[in-house]
Amino acid sequence: MRAPGVLHREGLGNRTAGLLLLALLGSVVLALGAWYPESGRFLPRCLLHETTGLHCSGCGGQRAVHALLQGRVLAALGYNALLVLALPFVLYTGVRSAGAGWFGWKLPRLRIRAAWIWGLLIVILLFTLARNLPGEPFRYLAP
Repeated sequence: MRAPGVLHREGLGNRTAGLLLLALLGSVVLALGAWYPESGRFLPRCLLHETTGLHCSGCGGQRAVHALLQGRVLAALGYNALLVLALPFVLYTGVRSAGAGWFGWKLPRLRIRAAWIWGLLIVILLFTLARNLPGEPFRYLAP
């Protein structure tokens, strides 16, 4: 029963919305696997790199995902090693959350303490700094 004066709107169920989101994400992944990110203006470019010439921690991420979808793991590591190493954890967390909300799955939760999050932020900052330093060992971190 609806409360008087309250506008009630029928919406999509969690499962339907989740499946639509999954279809959209799958379409984006297929598009990224089919088109090379530098082949045109289809995918967004890094604003930091475009304006300053510096590489952020995400620079090379689209090319890394494209290379992974093509089965070229070493090339993906060359584009953005941090993203490639973090991707399994990000994917697991996404599958766990989506599966729990949409299908009632009960996958184990990754327990991450606050110190680990701070450590990860420091690693991201150091990675960003290192990939912009000149010199022999650091040039391998730039995409």
